[in-house]
Amino acid sequence: MNKVILSDIFLFIVTIGWGYTYLMTKGIIKEMSPFTLLWTRFAISSLLFYILFFRKIEIKSKKFIFQSIVCGIILWCAFVMQVYGIQFSTPGKAGLITGLFVIFVPVLYYLLERKKLSKATISGSLLSFGGLFLFSLEENIFIITLGKGDFILIFSAFFYALHIIYIDKTYIQFENLNVFSFILIQMITVFVLSLPPALIFEKFPEHISSSVVWGGIYNILIGTILAYSAQIVVQKYSPPTHISLIMVFESVFAFFFSWLFYGEVITWKTITGASLMIFGIIITAVYDRK
Repeated sequence: MNKVILSDIFLFIVTIGWGYTYLMTKGIIKEMSPFTLLWTRFAISSLLFYILFFRKIEIKSKKFIFQSIVCGIILWCAFVMQVYGIQFSTPGKAGLITGLFVIFVPVLYYLLERKKLSKATISGSLLSFGGLFLFSLEENIFIITLGKGDFILIFSAFFYALHIIYIDKTYIQFENLNVFSFILIQMITVFVLSLPPALIFEKFPEHISSSVVWGGIYNILIGTILAYSAQIVVQKYSPPTHISLIMVFESVFAFFFSWLFYGEVITWKTITGASLMIFGIIITAVYDRK
């Protein structure tokens, strides 16, 4: 079995884990406020990441530090929006809506770089947003139920797309980029930006249930450490089309786990809407890069 196939299998397994983090986050924010959740998660993740890879971390210039911090700020915005969005939505909806970042990437490239939109992007966008519209309808087909959390999650997807674009710019700007340093600086940035609002506006919970503790450990080890480690490994072997297509399944598993463990209600509209969203994302992820 060649390295590309092994890399794809590894990413697919990790994607299953990512899909489950939506459910974990939904459970954690019942006891822990959003900024408190983020600073604890990324403080511990940064420390563990440094312990694991400190021999490979190397910082060569101030410009690199600055660009890494910029990417970290955008990533922080994406996480803040996502956590707040999940607070007012369901894990399944959160996964599907966050997956729309694949649609936003080429659209943002067009707005920022004036790169022409492909037919795949236009078709995928129409399908995905049509699916989102159908997904949001109540039993009365004329009533739309996109809540506050869903709109916040759309902004989260926007920032995730912007994060991908700035990561791409950073790789182009710096030859032989030290990816370990790049990731660590972003993680520290998310931690640093989350700490002040947590200390000012939130209170650390006096009592934390064991389920929240295990959920936090899961999000740190699987949703953060393993996720970024997988990014380092997978980018060496898997082509971008493979990565984009496999990452679509994060939304699928988020919705599946939400139905299985959270009680996400499934009707013909949710299934059809979710299918259109996923199909639109796949079209954009695969054909836009050809």
